[in-house]
Amino acid sequence: MTFKPFKLFTFALLFLVVLAGCGSSTTNSGENTNASSGPVEIEFWHAMSGNLGEELEAITKEFNEKHEDINVKLVFMKDYPTITNKFQLALQSKQYPALLQLDDATLQTFASSGHLHELNDSITESNLELDDYVDGFIEAASQDDSIYGLPLNRSVPMLYYRKDIFEQNGIDPSRIETWEGVRSVSNELVEKGAIDIGFEPIRYPWFFSGLAWSNGAELGDTAEEVSLNSPEAKEALQFWGDMIHKDGVSKVHYGGEGWAYWYDTIGDLSKGKAAMVTGSTADMAAMDENIGAAFFPKFEGEELRVPIGGSSGVIPKEASDEQKQAAFQFMTYFSKPEVTAQWSKGTGYLPVRYSAKENMQEFLSENPNFEVAVDELKYARPTPLFPKWNQVETEAINKAFDQVFVEGISADKALDDAQKKAENIVK
Repeated sequence: MTFKPFKLFTFALLFLVVLAGCGSSTTNSGENTNASSGPVEIEFWHAMSGNLGEELEAITKEFNEKHEDINVKLVFMKDYPTITNKFQLALQSKQYPALLQLDDATLQTFASSGHLHELNDSITESNLELDDYVDGFIEAASQDDSIYGLPLNRSVPMLYYRKDIFEQNGIDPSRIETWEGVRSVSNELVEKGAIDIGFEPIRYPWFFSGLAWSNGAELGDTAEEVSLNSPEAKEALQFWGDMIHKDGVSKVHYGGEGWAYWYDTIGDLSKGKAAMVTGSTADMAAMDENIGAAFFPKFEGEELRVPIGGSSGVIPKEASDEQKQAAFQFMTYFSKPEVTAQWSKGTGYLPVRYSAKENMQEFLSENPNFEVAVDELKYARPTPLFPKWNQVETEAINKAFDQVFVEGISADKALDDAQKKAENIVK
């Protein structure tokens, strides 16, 4: 899973956010519950399941044991869109959590509508060493000069491959540094009968940013500049489509509950049904010794640029002061060098602070796949950070994916349609 920044914003739900911002400001009904006695109770809404959830529970338990004046209660929700939708409803009911997990585009939307607590003063008062945080992670949670979140689970896209199948068929992994190489290897393995599926991309719009960038496309830094249908983006998306419909060496999973399509893709690799798949660093915990990790490929002659994935922890503006303080304390604890290193070792998510690598040297030497992920971080950058990018991904890019991958429509038409949709969304 990663990080998985599945992002769902319909126009109607976005309208609710704006509407809530126009209403009167009231505090959480539990604002004074813990003011006179007992620890401050706060809820943390998250979407970490499986081993990710287990690691989060372990770190939260340690925090609660070390902080007798605070009790963090984890509230699991099946995916990021569910958190988003629940928070939108909370804005109406005035029943807020003190902390929640938001992907970058959703964070930008809620920050723009005035529903998130700015962290600048807390960062200054606590002498938090921001220079030690990975630059792109803080940038992704900022708007103008205001910081609205601290990194929780952060990832970059990877290409995973079956080392055993490569070795058995004399395939040098250096061949898959480019998309042209991925296609060539896929065709070679399928033609040999070594595998049924050469390559499976995950149908998740985050990967579109990486794919388009890998062919030199730009997507736009502002809503006015949004660009989905450049020749470079079309060529890149058509390349994946042709592997499915022309070469017959690729496929995609789609539909299902929550992250089912993502898990099904990783499952095909684990079971030896596919030779290569896209994925996130957070998928590493599901990999065995037969699976290798490589940088997310690029097209020949282009520079490598990959999107930052995952989420930040944010605090609702209407939480009580004591809840804000408790939530901020938990976030800073979670990102302490030794704690983010612990989280990374147990989940595959990236350490969010540079100094954390000092706690991970032995682990990195014993886990070369994870070292690949850490090395790729220097090529990472946030996806577009204008507030409605989330809606562009969900309504425009996902539709283009379905048109190209499932319906066999050309990337030229699919991305022209997506561009029109995007322009209507952001205007």
